[in-house]
Amino acid sequence: MDSPGRAHVTTRGLMALGAAVVLSVLAVACSSVEGADPRPEPGSGTDSELSPADRCGNLVLRGGDFTPLAPPSDASSDPRATTYFGINNRGQAVGAYYEAGAMPDSPGFDPIAGNHAVLRDSRGTYTRIDVPGARLTLAYDLNDRTEVVGQYIEAGAVPGTRGRLPFGTVHGFVSHRGDVTTIDATGAALTQPLGVNDRGDVVGAFIEAGPSPDAYGYYETGRLRGFVMRSGRFTPIDFPGSEGTTVTGINDRGQMVGYYDIGGTQRGFLLSNGRFTRIDQPGSSFTLPSRIDNRGRIVGGYGDPNGVNTRGFLLEDGNYTTIVAPGDRTDTVAHDINDQGDIVIPADGTVFRQPETACGRPTAPTAISPSSP
Repeated sequence: MDSPGRAHVTTRGLMALGAAVVLSVLAVACSSVEGADPRPEPGSGTDSELSPADRCGNLVLRGGDFTPLAPPSDASSDPRATTYFGINNRGQAVGAYYEAGAMPDSPGFDPIAGNHAVLRDSRGTYTRIDVPGARLTLAYDLNDRTEVVGQYIEAGAVPGTRGRLPFGTVHGFVSHRGDVTTIDATGAALTQPLGVNDRGDVVGAFIEAGPSPDAYGYYETGRLRGFVMRSGRFTPIDFPGSEGTTVTGINDRGQMVGYYDIGGTQRGFLLSNGRFTRIDQPGSSFTLPSRIDNRGRIVGGYGDPNGVNTRGFLLEDGNYTTIVAPGDRTDTVAHDINDQGDIVIPADGTVFRQPETACGRPTAPTAISPSSP
């Protein structure tokens, strides 16, 4: 049984993130893959009880303890080959991994071949999720009905010389009990579902097609816009005055979180009852909220002013709490929270794609005092 590590929950600054997770691209042919570990349970261990691989890998913060979230048995041994992004109230988690023997195509990017979405149940059993015919499948979130949302790349998509994919080859999907529905915003160069609630409402981001169609050109192709999809109908979401908007999470009350881009800097927002409220970790270089639970608690990541380190945050009742995982990690990102308060922290260097600096070469964070938004 894995030994959990004791949480370091502080009110210090976090490190600066690179590119945002929501635009890293990473029916269903489902096959069960038995994991080697049972469900990890919370304990009262210390950070030293976590192995080096566990310190770099995926973690669940539960009851003040960090517990390893083990990878599928056929995943590469690199602790950053598996990334979990979402957790529901049943303890199921989703994410993606690449197989043993697969090599990243360039620093910071997953290999195109051998990359699969994965669903991990509360007993430690893994189900691989591959959209039929896809070249790469990635899962971002799931609800309590085990509806999984994510993204896939068409089998025939070939990256260009700059590593970018052709127009219209990156799609979103929803899978449920073996059925897959493709999600594409009308005329979009890229559609990326990022969150789903128990009502089946899906949120995410899409890029409008532009004069130079290139699904990885981002602002070169057109405006980045958030969306919410209810009963198959898309509604665009744009933070007022922003250059781009991404919606990352939605709860059962319909409250949404995400971030917007202005002047090359990302700041967070809450959208509730049609009204935007800014979310901005004091003293941060950027703030990226990722999910909101049914109690209104918000988690995400923010950049430390030192320009190197990322730290996670929990925003509850107007108060920010910084989350720093044990070990010499570069990234701690609180990516999802369920109603029990379990928080998923993806493997180091995976969310913001900086494995060249991850797990071993961090820079000490700058002190920041707790405050309200």
